[in-house]
Amino acid sequence: MIGIGEGSGEDALMDAAKKAEGNPFLETSIHGARDVLLYIVGTDKKLSQYNLNEAVTFFKYTAGGGTKIIAVSSADNAMKDDTIRMMFVATGLEKCCKPGIWFSSLF
Repeated sequence: MIGIGEGSGEDALMDAAKKAEGNPFLETSIHGARDVLLYIVGTDKKLSQYNLNEAVTFFKYTAGGGTKIIAVSSADNAMKDDTIRMMFVATGLEKCCKPGIWFSSLF
């Protein structure tokens, strides 16, 4: 499962995290995921160890206690100073899709 979100303003990181996790195109939640990879992009001013820890804590709580989370960040100083973009990939979900809908569209 992949989710993408963008946030801006004072609480840009949590705004981006909530938009990525609550994306209306996702057919299920990340609850129960075994692994989550987070990719966070923002300016040097917005990226800090505290922000990374905050994002990891949010996804660890949302996915469940036993989830392994890897967080990676990248500075892009061409972005607006108050903007953060976030993408996550979650794996190991028991139920990834509604039966018959996703798989039938592949074949």
